[in-house]
Amino acid sequence: MPETYNGGRTTAGRGRNPLRDPRDRRLNRIAGPSSLVLFGVTGDLARKKLMPAVYDLANRGLLPPSFALVGFAR
Repeated sequence: MPETYNGGRTTAGRGRNPLRDPRDRRLNRIAGPSSLVLFGVTGDLARKKLMPAVYDLANRGLLPPSFALVGFAR
C-alpha cells in the first residue's frame, strides 16, 4: 500500500494526497486554474491536439466553472 500523510506521521493507507487534506496547514491553498492562454491557436498543433483536449476536459466537467480560454495568433 502507498504511504500517506497522517498528522505528521507516515503510514500505509489509501493513497490520500496531503495537499487535499483540510487538516494539513503547512501550505496555503492555491486557487485552481481559471484561464488558459494558447499562443498560436490557429496552428496545426492547437487544432489537432490542444483544442480537442480542452473540449474533452470541459465535456467531462473537469474544468472549474470560471474557466476561460484565450487564443492568440498573429
